Amino acid sequence: MALIVCLLSFFIGSMIGVYNGHSKATSRCQTSTNNKVTKIGEQQDQRIEALILKRVENELRGLGEATTPQFGSSMSKLVMGAARAKKADFVKMYDFGNPTNDKPDSEVLFFYGNLASLPSNLTDAAIYDEGIGIPFVSAEEATRNCDVMNIFPSRSRSNSKRDCSALVEGYESAHIQKWMRVREKGEIDKNLPLKLVGRGRLGVRDAFQSPDENLIKENFKQLIEYFTAFEDIGPRLEPILRKIAKDNTIIVMTCNFGQSALLINFLCRARTAGLDVSNVLVFPTDMETLDLTRALGVEAFYAEKLFENLPKNEARMYGDKIFTKMMFAKVFVVQMINMQGYDVLFQDVDITWYRHPLEVFHDESHSFSEFDIIFQDDGAHSNRYAPYSANSGFYYVRHNDKTRYLFVSLLYSGEMIFKTKSHQETLITLLAEYQSLFGLRVKVISLDDPDFPGGWHYHRRKDFMRQIAKEEIVPTIFHMSWTQNKKNKLLFMKQMGMWYLKDQCIDKPLSEISPDENGVISFVETCCSKEPIVSCHYRDKPSIIPCNDSPNIDKGRPSFW
Repeated sequence: MALIVCLLSFFIGSMIGVYNGHSKATSRCQTSTNNKVTKIGEQQDQRIEALILKRVENELRGLGEATTPQFGSSMSKLVMGAARAKKADFVKMYDFGNPTNDKPDSEVLFFYGNLASLPSNLTDAAIYDEGIGIPFVSAEEATRNCDVMNIFPSRSRSNSKRDCSALVEGYESAHIQKWMRVREKGEIDKNLPLKLVGRGRLGVRDAFQSPDENLIKENFKQLIEYFTAFEDIGPRLEPILRKIAKDNTIIVMTCNFGQSALLINFLCRARTAGLDVSNVLVFPTDMETLDLTRALGVEAFYAEKLFENLPKNEARMYGDKIFTKMMFAKVFVVQMINMQGYDVLFQDVDITWYRHPLEVFHDESHSFSEFDIIFQDDGAHSNRYAPYSANSGFYYVRHNDKTRYLFVSLLYSGEMIFKTKSHQETLITLLAEYQSLFGLRVKVISLDDPDFPGGWHYHRRKDFMRQIAKEEIVPTIFHMSWTQNKKNKLLFMKQMGMWYLKDQCIDKPLSEISPDENGVISFVETCCSKEPIVSCHYRDKPSIIPCNDSPNIDKGRPSFW
């Protein structure tokens, strides 16, 4: 025993002396440049000293172990050790597609199933309770020995402080079950036992409910109409696609007359900026919009058998009957083009281009090139849109077997679109399932990415919008989403210098605009302004000029400028 004590004492003294000597020398060298390094060195000194003393204590007790395991032998088939790393570091190495606009100090917690998967230089610290908590490592160190890695995105919900997560050893599942102490169609009651609920359940509200028989039959009828029309559409569509495709890509838009002003504004802006729209294909849902699109010199395809019963008026708000019916047009057109073997950039008409977005999506050196389908982040990170919050009004999809089946499945899910009043929720549900089932690579562009902002930024990020107004940031596109109706979209776009359609051409059919025999040239000159048409409407909304004399749209909000 005396000999062991002497040897251990000698070992401790040597290790601490050598380490401290090196640490102090290094610290003296670095102090002149960065005082933070000294603190890190001191923390490392304390940690190593604590580890050595702990091991000595255990050796003297004859334990034969470094310390007490963090996870007992009964959990050996589930977890052997744990570590943590910075989330930003982890996502940089393994971009799993989900929105990642987190706090700078967000972390990832790793659980290791066996000894071989543990970080090589931190095995004991990951297994044993050494009095310092779960060890912190780099993402590269944390995953270096992992041949298989399961990722479980999760967070504690703001409306509940009693969340729990259970990691259970057993038959592997790619889905997470949700159990709640909740009354039937009621609120949480802590006196009730936990019971299985759908993942959309939050207290009284349930974001997901199965469609009833009437909606199922309505979708049956709609599918019959679609498949009947497709036999006629396919042969007529293919020559057009072959003619206009660039790098096997078609830019797809669909629009009715009620939204045609936004479509024409987009095309006027693109032409003014000299941006190529030759591979844009518009699917108008009425003859009036067909005439206007062709007058602008853009390719259009009118599928009369498919769209003749769709409404001509614009939706009054998100989710109303007109809005819901137009959602099916968006499903149809993407599925048709994808089925023909082409990549698709789908976009709504309330979008402004500053640069051509295909420059990003066709850049093979960009990280986006690794993904099958890429979405703008909607910003609505509610349970309804989990786990992606993908904006279905702007996305790029590469044709392959996975995306082909994705959009066929979306087509077959019409009853869910009827039920939820939008195809966005249904599409996100399929994205999550097919990412899990087939390895579909889904990417949602971060809200922090300055290239693809939208309505969330317009209404929530005044600092960012001021940078756009001052041209300190020039995005690739701007999507005026998160806006109740066309009227407000138009006014907000005018304030932000995104409006190029002259007033005399707004909501007018081609017959009333009366272009002469020169057609396209006359229409463009008559309706498209070479400079943005800027006007003030609401003082509390972003604008490129001060609008302090205008009224508020939201009560109690201060002026933007």
